Amino acid sequence: MTAIALPMSIAILVMAMRHANSKSVSAGEIFRHFGVIGTLFFAYIIMIIMIMLGFVLLVLPGIYLMFAYIYSMPLILEKKMGAWHALETSRKAVTRVWFRLFGFMLLISLINLAGMFTIIGWIWTVPWTVLAMAMVYQKIFGVEAHTLAD
Repeated sequence: MTAIALPMSIAILVMAMRHANSKSVSAGEIFRHFGVIGTLFFAYIIMIIMIMLGFVLLVLPGIYLMFAYIYSMPLILEKKMGAWHALETSRKAVTRVWFRLFGFMLLISLINLAGMFTIIGWIWTVPWTVLAMAMVYQKIFGVEAHTLAD
């Protein structure tokens, strides 16, 4: 199930990037990225192993890696990177803004928690969260021309 959901969830982030740049977005884009399932799944397995290893060693390295690897999947899809290269690129780039990203994710989690109390609130908070995550990705890594091409 994860192998199918992974490219679809990352494609939603790419759609949010396109929307943030006032480009057209179609629902078919969700299914456009199944060609990289193998790389995404391989990176996901490595990421989970590294995070679990961080939690086993001490809790703090696991928390650090959990946030440091947050943009590795979009890097594979959007920048066409390999699994390890994407994990390391995400880690190195996020390390420079780790505390700001941690605070941002904490704020987003609190907003989504507030939206959870009224199911209707999620209609606004979940898309807003995806759009905000896409904008942070774009600020940190930039966006390739092919991603925004119509």
